Amino acid sequence: MRDEWPEALTMRYLEAGAGVDTVDGALDAKTVPFAILAQATSGRYRLAFDGRSTEAGPESVVIAPPHRRLTFGHYATDESVMRSRWAHVAFSLWGSIDLWDLVELPRRLDERAAEIVGESIHALLTDAPGEDPVRRLTRRLQIGATLAEVLIAASTPRPEAADIAEGAFQLRPLLRYMQESLADPLDVAQLARVACLSEATLHRRFRQVFGTTPMRHLKRLRLDEAARTLGRTDRTIGAVAEEVGFANPYHFSREFQRAFGMPPRDFRTAASL
Repeated sequence: MRDEWPEALTMRYLEAGAGVDTVDGALDAKTVPFAILAQATSGRYRLAFDGRSTEAGPESVVIAPPHRRLTFGHYATDESVMRSRWAHVAFSLWGSIDLWDLVELPRRLDERAAEIVGESIHALLTDAPGEDPVRRLTRRLQIGATLAEVLIAASTPRPEAADIAEGAFQLRPLLRYMQESLADPLDVAQLARVACLSEATLHRRFRQVFGTTPMRHLKRLRLDEAARTLGRTDRTIGAVAEEVGFANPYHFSREFQRAFGMPPRDFRTAASL
């Protein structure tokens, strides 16, 4: 691993929540741009994606990867209640490469790792009296780093991970520019100028590294950022669309539904388990 890679790692998203379900067997289907760590403190979860399902009770945690069609089943105890807590977390390299694209996340954590995750979620949900904003930010960064460490320790690197990371390292000025310019009207010619490459070479590099075109990669960055913003703010759909470079909110809603399987308004409701 290059020495520059750890410094390139950024926490893009960290949210936590807790809830109570009284409908035994309730199903929740979604696609999200972050990893979900979900723990049933009473009752159990059943998580299904890619044709397989995994169950976990209070002693474990189910892990849902980003950009997959997920179905969560909520199953109550004998008292007809399921209590749960969860964390949503996203990290990126150079603001543009999803860390979870480089590893195969486990579907479930063992008891010790689940204990650490549970403590971390509890800490996120607990406000420290009189805590100033800087200390709160530092504490959240520490908790996010703990969750990332637990996930990476339990994961298996994808065979193509080193090639993706190395290719992204070569494109890092452009990748940072793309992430910092989501609201701006960009085209391939401008991206090629920033990368100091011809348009043909830029297309070839993106195909080799990401398996897609520069503009499709940019669209994913925009939609992922929009989804995360919807999950943590109450900004209007139009404002969110404009912040990520969609001048037409109807076009934004259509592209968002294509990416996440539901319109932005419904995603905001479904973002929490």
